[in-house]
Amino acid sequence: AKVVLGYSGALLSQIVFLFGLAGIGAFLGSIILRPFIDKYDRRKMTIISVIIYTLGTGIMGYGGAIRSSTLFFIGAFLAELIGVGWYQLYYQMCIDNFPTAARATGYSIADGVGHAGGAVGLLVILPLIYALGNVGGWTIPWIPAIIMAILVLFLTPNTVGKRLEEINEATDQ
Repeated sequence: AKVVLGYSGALLSQIVFLFGLAGIGAFLGSIILRPFIDKYDRRKMTIISVIIYTLGTGIMGYGGAIRSSTLFFIGAFLAELIGVGWYQLYYQMCIDNFPTAARATGYSIADGVGHAGGAVGLLVILPLIYALGNVGGWTIPWIPAIIMAILVLFLTPNTVGKRLEEINEATDQ
């Protein structure tokens, strides 16, 4: 039988199913975020999102390590609900910080580089899981994301309730 990270057979099937089921959280998270995304500072919401995503992946990793499908699902669902479900925050902030003339091009480049990083990230995270264990392998890679989210708070303007042209068109002059 195939063994993946110590799981095989029915237990592997159950964990894969629960991981997929947790993906419903991303859909629900985006619906939950909708009433708030244009009312509150997206920079602060991003910090909250990244921290909760890190906690969710840590709980998921711990649940996987102790073979608790309940903890695994709770962590995965939490990570999907707030972490992935709130990705639109990151996309919105990316768009907010490009001048109108370069918005589509700038966003396309940033999105493409981000997706390439996600693809390469898989090559990095699997060896990390083996080296650091389930919890460390799923939480340590998020430390730079938490740091970057905090930097975004200090280095980018709050764009909620403002026309984008008022914020970033000064650089076009």
